[in-house]
Amino acid sequence: MPTLLFMEFLKDFFAFDKDERPLIRSALFSKRTYLIFAGYIALFILYAFSTGLNLSTEQLAAWGGAFLLLSLLTEVDVKHFILPDHITVPMILVLYLLSPLTSGLSSSESLWGLSIGGGAFALLAFTFFKVTGKHGMGGGDIKLMAALGAWVGVAGI
Repeated sequence: MPTLLFMEFLKDFFAFDKDERPLIRSALFSKRTYLIFAGYIALFILYAFSTGLNLSTEQLAAWGGAFLLLSLLTEVDVKHFILPDHITVPMILVLYLLSPLTSGLSSSESLWGLSIGGGAFALLAFTFFKVTGKHGMGGGDIKLMAALGAWVGVAGI
């Protein structure tokens, strides 16, 4: 019985819905996405100046790419209340690969962040599902936290 419950939980966790693609496409061409992106960049610039952060061109490009993905996710989530798998799943790999440039993490530190961040949210979501029989958190939230954990490591979570 617990195995069936876990399988039902996993079925919704990796749902690559084809309906997500038009939402992502519209977010790519939305002015609000680029306003959100500009906001992330502005906050990052304030942070960099206030802390005296000195970054290379490669590091700035890596941060910009991560902020663009987060901007797309923010726009889709605000409009449609979902975090599309077509962004969150590749984002795990992208932020894992960018973490040495952006956060200075080793691959093992990044992997620990991915595991702890995603695992904690997965455990929380599964526990809620087991207790109530309802989904309280979508799989996109779990995958986003795994990606953010890979990006900033356990200490950043």
